[in-house]
Amino acid sequence: MGNLQTLINYHSPLSYIYDLNEQIQDCGMINHPGLGAIQLWKIKQSNQPMMFSYHVHLYKNDSRLVDFHRIRCQIKHPNLLSYFACTSSKAQNIGSVQSLQLFFAYYHKNLKQKLLQQKTMPETEIWNIIEQIVNAMAYLQGLNRYHGNLTTESILLNEEDQIKILDQLQQRPNEEQIKKDVFDLGLVIIEMLTHRANQLNFYESLKQLAGIYSIQLLQLVGKMLQKDARLRPDFYQLQDIIKNRFKEPIILHNPNFNQGQPAFIQINNHPQRLQSRNQDQRMITLPGTQYKPSIHPRIIYKNSSQTNLQNITTIPQYPIQGTQQIQEQQIYSSVQYQRYHTPIKHISMVDSISTVDRLTSCQSGIQHISVIRQI
Repeated sequence: MGNLQTLINYHSPLSYIYDLNEQIQDCGMINHPGLGAIQLWKIKQSNQPMMFSYHVHLYKNDSRLVDFHRIRCQIKHPNLLSYFACTSSKAQNIGSVQSLQLFFAYYHKNLKQKLLQQKTMPETEIWNIIEQIVNAMAYLQGLNRYHGNLTTESILLNEEDQIKILDQLQQRPNEEQIKKDVFDLGLVIIEMLTHRANQLNFYESLKQLAGIYSIQLLQLVGKMLQKDARLRPDFYQLQDIIKNRFKEPIILHNPNFNQGQPAFIQINNHPQRLQSRNQDQRMITLPGTQYKPSIHPRIIYKNSSQTNLQNITTIPQYPIQGTQQIQEQQIYSSVQYQRYHTPIKHISMVDSISTVDRLTSCQSGIQHISVIRQI
């Protein structure tokens, strides 16, 4: 090899004044399950995170290489691996092909290891992970880039459990590749929910999770795992869905329920008239009745006695001055309890749906809950 050229990111912990080899120490090569064959490096006399490097080949001249480095330095997102430097050399006997060695920040821990260490993961933590990944992927989509290998092993975490991912660098995506990333993220979420990879029946897994996780979360996964890629949302749409999800779903839990007699919920759809209050919330109004909002929503409990089953109370909604109330046809759902072989868990109750969820509620296969009855 010859004509070695080194380019340093000005915002990296490396100094562009000194030679790169004088600043880093070789820590050996590993076969990373999510990143492939990579070389590990330690920055001398620094508490900065370790680096890893790998080789790519570009059919570019030197001027385009500088453009590549400049563009890469401009890509900044808290959930993307930081780019530090690159070295290039013209490969022997291959004409204008250049061998490029790229250096990025490296973190030992990945999401797979976190799932193995943490037997159960709270839903709030799952939402936090999803939001970080979706925000990073939407940022890449805006730059006309994609990931191409979203798995629990390729998603790294820093010391504060912040998500770190790496895109496909100079590759340009098409719509199918972006929708493939959406599908892969759906598989990652399923693995977080079940702690099992390689699911054979996604929708059956979602049914079994009903009553354990909120309807909003299960419906989101259902949209991402649709077989027809055209029906899947892109990452911009996923951002809107996450942003408009309900912040405080009503949770059902019966502390007196016999844990030896578990139950399973079945969700059924029913047509109903809805009265619009704003873009993100809907209020169920029964025909021929006048709605009287309560001061506070009530938490409903499923008791073993059918006569003691209480009716659900909707979250109070108040008219907005100057806002026209729009009547529209919508879907509400009821829940049936059946004996099942898994312990009873918390059940999320939803009385309103966002615009995005409302348009795709039937496609996802997961519906919202409004009314409870016991069988």
